[in-house]
Amino acid sequence: MNGYVQKLCEEYIERLQAEQTLTVYNVAKVYFTFWEKHMDFLARLEKNDLLHLLLQKYNQYLPVIHRTVVPLTEPGPNTEKAKYIMAFSAGGFWNILVQWIQEDPRHTPEQMAKLVSMIIKETILEKY
Repeated sequence: MNGYVQKLCEEYIERLQAEQTLTVYNVAKVYFTFWEKHMDFLARLEKNDLLHLLLQKYNQYLPVIHRTVVPLTEPGPNTEKAKYIMAFSAGGFWNILVQWIQEDPRHTPEQMAKLVSMIIKETILEKY
């Protein structure tokens, strides 16, 4: 399973790298579109209390994801600030994904991207 999860993480990064405009909305849309295609796998992991294995592997790829999403003018993934930014954003996306897996009916990736974009812009950026 470890090899499959690694393959998924690499495929997700490729999808991010293919996105031409990396707004919050677009990053979220890529994220939820990608995971929607693997929903059966996610549901099986959740049913067997194994989602944490995917999160562990995903966290290993955070520096690569950070370099893909963050402009080159920003701090690199090895700075203290970047490490906390990666942990914060990955945790938020992860917990929303877990909630989304459990929904029935499930929102579309576009609806989820709009929701995530709104949460980040209206709650985090404007309040603090």
